[in-house]
Amino acid sequence: MRAVVAKFIPAKIKKHLFKNTVVKLLCSPRPVLTLTIILEFLFSRKIPISFTERLTLLRRFFKIDKHLNCAHSFEEYLIPAFEILKFPSVKGHIIEAGAFKGGGTAKLSIIAKMCNRKLNVFDSFEGLPENNEPVAHTALGGICPFNKGDFSGSLDEVRNSVEKFGEMEICYFVKGWFDKTMPSFKEEVITVFCDVDLESSTKICLKNMWPNLVHKGFFFSQDAHIPIVRKLFSNQDFWRDELGQNQPPPFVHFTKRFGYLRKIVN
Repeated sequence: MRAVVAKFIPAKIKKHLFKNTVVKLLCSPRPVLTLTIILEFLFSRKIPISFTERLTLLRRFFKIDKHLNCAHSFEEYLIPAFEILKFPSVKGHIIEAGAFKGGGTAKLSIIAKMCNRKLNVFDSFEGLPENNEPVAHTALGGICPFNKGDFSGSLDEVRNSVEKFGEMEICYFVKGWFDKTMPSFKEEVITVFCDVDLESSTKICLKNMWPNLVHKGFFFSQDAHIPIVRKLFSNQDFWRDELGQNQPPPFVHFTKRFGYLRKIVN
């Protein structure tokens, strides 16, 4: 839709027009989905915050999208916001695995502050690790080779993003490779937001964070468009041998690349 609209817009104003967040949302690949989620967030009775607080959160999210290089679409962080805010009395930290430049970190920090939680940010802050994973022909139609150092955002960049647009006081930054930093984390977790691109990194996140998830906790992934990651979510051998579950939980898609696993304790 954006391409169709852009065709009829003079070049000299095009670059300014699409800086407007409302225009970007309306011309996004999923305007109906985005608008539906915004309306549900604004008017649902399932989250115990005022209408003013909801508008404030949306305005801050819009500002982040406008000023920062975000590797996500608007609804991909509003969905976790809605789910986290539905359960204010349930204990648990929020985990971000993969921070990039800190746009998503800033958004998650706002959510965490609203419900008095800690946000633990795990990242190498050096980009992707060395890996031997195949070039991904993604469900979005792109090709991603996933080279060492790709998608790098420094710790200073992420911290600056949060300081300008988020809530720094509830953030804890854990620098290093996941296999070194995650095993020692044993706190209860209500939500994991995983954007790590690699199957190997996703495995580490699941192996270390899934056991910490509370009943009905969410494991969000922004990597479901990558074939080997998508297969991991339904890999019965992995779930049985590594996590002690006879059956993998169903992966619920919102978009081709974004969705969640939910932990149900029997």
